[in-house]
Amino acid sequence: MRVLREPIDFANGKGRCLRAFERFVVELCTIATIKAVARFLGVGWDMVKGIFKEDLRKRLKKRKLAGVRYIAVDEFAVRKGHRYMTVVMDLETGQILHVAHGKDAAALTPFLRRLRRQKIKLRAVAMDMSPAYMQAVREVFPEVDIVHDPYHIVVTVNRAIDETRKDMYRYLTGEQRSVIKGARFLLLRSLESLNDNSLEKLAHIMELNEPLYQAYLLKEELRWFWNLPSAELAAQFLETWAEEAYATGIDTPG
Repeated sequence: MRVLREPIDFANGKGRCLRAFERFVVELCTIATIKAVARFLGVGWDMVKGIFKEDLRKRLKKRKLAGVRYIAVDEFAVRKGHRYMTVVMDLETGQILHVAHGKDAAALTPFLRRLRRQKIKLRAVAMDMSPAYMQAVREVFPEVDIVHDPYHIVVTVNRAIDETRKDMYRYLTGEQRSVIKGARFLLLRSLESLNDNSLEKLAHIMELNEPLYQAYLLKEELRWFWNLPSAELAAQFLETWAEEAYATGIDTPG
């Protein structure tokens, strides 16, 4: 016995849902979780997931790389146990261009080579300070600028300040040692987020340990860099900032 199916113009292939319902599901998934959409519609979670996944597959299949100029690369954890995926986004449109397992150069290089084959004229790649990602970009697009975002730069500076604080703690004594020991989280916070009590503690650090206070001010000054209106001013700022940093005489550990 054969089971025959009447062709339905307003449904996709052998799907069990009408196209209008599928479009409704996809729209809901843009503002709610798959679980919430399934509960709202009274259908199975797997049905909603399948509809949304198929829509993503079709849209990603049609994506065009022509005109891509600025991309961002980042990794995200997919589950516990250090399992990661790499994602690439078009910074001008917000469109996801590439997703791959892992966070090493092998997860990014094939996509970059695809861009090169299609003669895409990249201008810059934004990323964290991952050596693997930088290696992949330098290998395929050696002429393209690599831009590190403010968050990761400031995190690196915060790490340097904390290492300096711990190094000073080893040889200081008395009140200086006590102030530095309790200053870790204070020094990692931004100046505008400090309350009156924290500002008073910061002033106390300035009185007892000027080098550490100078390091904090340098970190705060660096945050202004991303608000400068031109590349010329940014270059001047970095040059001046580096001179000020060297002038402190602070030798950051490591």
